[in-house]
Amino acid sequence: MAAAHSLLRVFLLLGSGQGSTGSAGESSEGSAGPAGDLGNTKQDQPVACTCRSDGPARWERLRLGALKALTPDFSSRLLNVSDPVHMWVSLFPCPAMPEQRYRGLMAMSDCAPGVILLHVLCAQRRILQNMYDEAQEQLVEALQALPFAEKCLEPSAIPRWPLSVYDVRTNYIRFYRAMSYYFHTRDLWPDLLWRPTTSCLVDADCQHLPDHECSMHVHRCIPLKEGCPANAAECPPGALCTSLKAPSNTDCTLELSPMCISDGALQALHPNGACLPIVDFPVMIKACSEMGTTLYPLVWSNKTATGPLVRGDAHSPVALILPVTLRLRSPWHMLHSFVPAFAQTSLDSRYGLLDREGDFDLLLVDQDLDKDRHIWEKVLGESDTSIGGLDFLLQVLVARPYELLAQAGTRCYERAIWGHEIMLYSGGGWTNQTHMAAFTQAARSFFGLQTDVFRAQLLLVERRDSSSWGRWIDNFEDVVETAKAVALEFPEFLSGVQTTDLADHSWTDQLRLVSGMKLMFGAHGDGLSWAVFMGAGAALLEAVPARTSGFQVCVEGRSEEHTSEL
Repeated sequence: MAAAHSLLRVFLLLGSGQGSTGSAGESSEGSAGPAGDLGNTKQDQPVACTCRSDGPARWERLRLGALKALTPDFSSRLLNVSDPVHMWVSLFPCPAMPEQRYRGLMAMSDCAPGVILLHVLCAQRRILQNMYDEAQEQLVEALQALPFAEKCLEPSAIPRWPLSVYDVRTNYIRFYRAMSYYFHTRDLWPDLLWRPTTSCLVDADCQHLPDHECSMHVHRCIPLKEGCPANAAECPPGALCTSLKAPSNTDCTLELSPMCISDGALQALHPNGACLPIVDFPVMIKACSEMGTTLYPLVWSNKTATGPLVRGDAHSPVALILPVTLRLRSPWHMLHSFVPAFAQTSLDSRYGLLDREGDFDLLLVDQDLDKDRHIWEKVLGESDTSIGGLDFLLQVLVARPYELLAQAGTRCYERAIWGHEIMLYSGGGWTNQTHMAAFTQAARSFFGLQTDVFRAQLLLVERRDSSSWGRWIDNFEDVVETAKAVALEFPEFLSGVQTTDLADHSWTDQLRLVSGMKLMFGAHGDGLSWAVFMGAGAALLEAVPARTSGFQVCVEGRSEEHTSEL
């Protein structure tokens, strides 16, 4: 009974705003603060935000108590046994986790943000009890409710909950990584405990946090850098300041206007470069690819923040900076860079390159993800800084000769597009069938390849041991004999059969050979990706081992598994 009375006292103190837990719940009139209560929920909010069943007063007490507790110093207060926040969380009434088949059902509540908050607080209690696995399960439950609560957690939502979508996602990711990498001891608590942020719409929403301002980009209160003015992000009159925007609202591409290059490094401009908040002015930008993502530094400099841009007569005022994988020595991987880049330059006006009709500078970045290097160095040779022979297809994208960013020297652009959108192995992503069809049609036209008439021939792709990297068809000779017999019996369907090892041909000859075929057959491998350039009505048949273990292509090497046979 004593524990129950202590819980009730602390719970009510926090919920009523009479405890000594700071003023995290206070805000200026008309801001994104905790104005109103659950009875004042906006009329246009989803049902999941209403919190009208299952005891609305209980949800309101939980919300008000959490507003007092989830302050920026929450984790340190939680570890202080004399702090009311520690007592509240330590005695928080957490329901037992349901059976696995019933997990996520609480997300169907009409108080999704309350459900999330409940699981977040229970996760903190389980951490204090050294019950790390159940703490993670509680956070998973919170994630499952998040799609229903996103509208309720927007900065403009009324009433305001002491959570955001950003909080739920980033705190879970940090928790999961810490649990995966380190021993589960009390020393890990600072990395596991919740780190709340404060949502905002205007600077007044952050006035209860000393030396903070509202970021208009992420709508969170962020700390000011020491010795920097509150308005450091504003661009002074007459200065050149780089603006950033995502042309299609993805995180794979970025428009920088203006932008400079200094000895191969990307440079953005702002007189207060040292004082800019990172959430609005990133110092690293992402490059997406089919193999993963990499980050590249973006230096904010005030060296050229006033006066005209130094470009040079030989350069366009606009540039596309294109990361490519495997140094353009793999047709399969080349497509994952070139197809989205072609769509951005020739199909989609949002990137500002369509009207230029290829008249822009193209700068290539060797996106070395350091993956499967033991394989690729055997296939492509030792790593170097050169770009491979597939660069001839860049002529389809741009009229000017390309350059390597690392060798670009120093210059500035009025506008630059960084990166390409994502194209995935299994389909999907940003790139679609229209983009692929347009790119292959443009390539066929550019190189004078026939687009609607092709020889009714079958190309059998042979992979000899010296060039196969463990992928070949053991009974390839039988396949050739059978194919030739079919061609003799049905000449109206198949006029002939060719066999070749594509490694014996140059890149351009590979394109010309494959694009004229009606049928193509071979073992799974890079060269089969040329099939996308075959004409309408053509087909590719690919041989792979039996897929008994989910998505399985091959295990390379002789005697590692059964090779493909027909």
